[in-house]
Amino acid sequence: MKKRILIGKVHDVGYRPYLLGLAESLEIERFFAENTFADGKQAVEILVDDEEDKVQLFIDIIKIKTPENAEVEQIAVEDYDGNVMKTESYYRYLQQCSWQRYSNLRRKYA
Repeated sequence: MKKRILIGKVHDVGYRPYLLGLAESLEIERFFAENTFADGKQAVEILVDDEEDKVQLFIDIIKIKTPENAEVEQIAVEDYDGNVMKTESYYRYLQQCSWQRYSNLRRKYA
């Protein structure tokens, strides 16, 4: 089962690492999350691919629990037909994004 999930006001609050941790705790095989904008508002696009019961549990949890300082206005869930990267690959991707951000901040304040 693959789902695409969009949620709002979630940039710079640790939402993607939170989602990754949740995906890993549920042993979800394929996961991806990316900050984006929808209708001019902050959003995170989440792709989840695994057995239906795991994906549904993931959705149920994010509907009731969020990281501190996140403000979720809406969760929209829709079917997704594309590929989703393996969860362990997403971990490496997210780590690389964090290193790049840290490097940019170091240059800015050096």
